[in-house]
Amino acid sequence: MSVAGGTDGVMDQVTIDSVPHDPACLDCAGSLDHCHGTLVVHSDFTVECTEAGCVLAHRERHALVVDCVAVAGGCSCEVSVAVSQAS
Repeated sequence: MSVAGGTDGVMDQVTIDSVPHDPACLDCAGSLDHCHGTLVVHSDFTVECTEAGCVLAHRERHALVVDCVAVAGGCSCEVSVAVSQAS
């Protein structure tokens, strides 16, 4: 993890992800390890992040955590849960 605050005009890396430092982000400014993506929690409690470079999909690294049913278009696991509950 790099520390923010470089003066060479290059955005600094403050997370272990491949997302550069965003000077408008308070977590970036505070050199806190975090992710700018949304963490999606599925019905089987597996998780995935909307940020392509995210390598640690932990709740504490994400400011926004949603259930997969809240994702536009729904989720295929929502259908499988409905089928298993009906049987």
